[in-house]
Amino acid sequence: MELFLSPLVIAILLMVLSLLWVLTKYRFGGSKGQTDKQGNDKESTISIQDGKIINLEQVIKEVSEKPVTTEPTEVTPKPVTTEPTEVTPPEPITEPTEVTPPEPIIERFWEYLNVAGRGNRTIQEYKYEWGWWTKEAEQKGKTAYTLEVADIEATLKGKDPSTTRRKIAFIRTLSKWYLREGYPKLHEETWKITLPRLPKRLPKDKGAEEFEKLREKAKQMVAEKNRVGLWIAFKLLCGLRISEIQTARAKGEFIQVLGKGRKERLVPAPPWILLAMKKIKQNGKNGWRQDRFVIWYHLSKMGLRNPHSLRHTCASQLMRKGLKIEEIKEFLGHENISTTSIYARAVVPDRAAKLLDS
Repeated sequence: MELFLSPLVIAILLMVLSLLWVLTKYRFGGSKGQTDKQGNDKESTISIQDGKIINLEQVIKEVSEKPVTTEPTEVTPKPVTTEPTEVTPPEPITEPTEVTPPEPIIERFWEYLNVAGRGNRTIQEYKYEWGWWTKEAEQKGKTAYTLEVADIEATLKGKDPSTTRRKIAFIRTLSKWYLREGYPKLHEETWKITLPRLPKRLPKDKGAEEFEKLREKAKQMVAEKNRVGLWIAFKLLCGLRISEIQTARAKGEFIQVLGKGRKERLVPAPPWILLAMKKIKQNGKNGWRQDRFVIWYHLSKMGLRNPHSLRHTCASQLMRKGLKIEEIKEFLGHENISTTSIYARAVVPDRAAKLLDS
């Protein structure tokens, strides 16, 4: 069928067709929709004659029936870039630190000693030892509780055996209390120590002649109501410790005293001493029942710088007079007879030389 179209309509139609071809990936001017007699594709073209489209319907039919094919577009994959994430290292596993509880208050130790029956003098001496050990421990950057056996031995090196034994006795008592309170370390250390042997020494005996002189001097001073004479008599004739004088009480023909460990004992005394205890002022200022330091001071002024030697002289004189060592032990209030045996070594029979030389 032939249609007559004006040039303008034809131009518009061509523009539409060209756009359609572009969109469908066809080139303007033909399609590979038909084949020739040899089987080759032939292009379908729009035939225009005298301003008319002769095969318009054919072209439209081919365009509409032509499948729209799209060539696959090559997609270039973008490189996957991963930013490095900051990895937080795990926190190191730390073992729980052992927290040492605070040491017990030392005031409880003094209460413990008091309940255990220790005397006031013993507690006072232990307080001195506590101060001494605390000072030594501080110089090592420790406390008395944290001292080790090497520290204790280094501290006591070169000291007198008696002093060493006394200081070890205190720190062992302290360690027992720490152990009871749940602190075993010091107890484990102190029992590693070997106590030094005490050298066998003779007692500080002033001798029989000096005993007689001091006894007469004490009688004279007591007659003058001088309390210092009574103190000399207590030690020389009754064998009292200086700490026992303060507890002395007249009881019949005896003197009752409170000795070490709060042990009471009766000591026989001459009548003139028992009488002087009543006549000379006992308590208060200028009384004879005084603290051990006051007694020590006044005896030292008389030249008796070691008042304990009077007790040694008393025991040695009893040995010279033939009193048995077991009786002397009870007289002096010794706990162990081995303590009293030193007086047996001091008194040697004077007739031994005569027997050998005869």
